[in-house]
Amino acid sequence: GTVQCWGYNVSGQLGNYDNIYSTTPVAVAGLTVATKIALGNLHTCAIVADGTVQCWGYNDYGQLGNGGTAETAIPAAVTGFTSAMVLALGGNHSCTIATGGSVHCWGYNYNGQLGNGTAGFYTLPQIVVGSPLVSIFTNGFEGQ
Repeated sequence: GTVQCWGYNVSGQLGNYDNIYSTTPVAVAGLTVATKIALGNLHTCAIVADGTVQCWGYNDYGQLGNGGTAETAIPAAVTGFTSAMVLALGGNHSCTIATGGSVHCWGYNYNGQLGNGTAGFYTLPQIVVGSPLVSIFTNGFEGQ
């Protein structure tokens, strides 16, 4: 259940309290019960054992789902979401499928990436029109 990340870290996307790049794996701070992980452009999210989602890194468009736009170099809970089964991240947005198949997305949405029929960006999860689903893709990667 622990997670280790390495590489570019300008926005804290390695989740280890700082913005220093690492060529070797470093432990993500406080994350000990992760069941799934997904990577965006400059942000990272994980589903933890209780079904909540935690995200860290770049957050200018609300892609961390915590209600704000400040980046964080440690995992922060996605606000109001407790039943994630599948997780997929795009460049600047995040999506998850909940128990029962409802899909929720948050972050950059100027081209309709969130599937809620609007444009702009959202710092909290938005329900996707046409849910329920069993699989989601963003930037060519399927959420598992």
